[in-house]
Amino acid sequence: MGAAAVLRAAGDLGATADALVLESPFDRLLTTVEHRFELMHVPSFPCARLLLFWGGLQLGFDAVRFAPAESARGVSVPTLVMAGDRDPYVTVDDTGRVFASLAGPKRLELFPGATHQCLVRADRARWMRVTCQFLGGLTR
Repeated sequence: MGAAAVLRAAGDLGATADALVLESPFDRLLTTVEHRFELMHVPSFPCARLLLFWGGLQLGFDAVRFAPAESARGVSVPTLVMAGDRDPYVTVDDTGRVFASLAGPKRLELFPGATHQCLVRADRARWMRVTCQFLGGLTR
């Protein structure tokens, strides 16, 4: 949810940043909830939509239509996107849709064998190398 919040802030709400570093951004809240239902062997339709409808009603927003990939269209700063290539909740395709939507310079790094986890814990050396290269390459 952190990557989704950052994308909304930077892409829709005008928050400023020199660059973004995102881990495992999902394209739509509906997609990631559907994946969770599928992993539990529960029909994602209509269950995921009903859950998001009710949760959104309780929280005062349209959770079914919440789409960080759409917010990404408004992000023009350099962005590093990292994801595990075995994440069952936010698939490589889901992250790829966010990545494709980013308007500015971007870099995608997939972590082999990593699932939905803190990627610095999955491969600290790779995370440090990729993040430092990305941040070190930024110019003002």
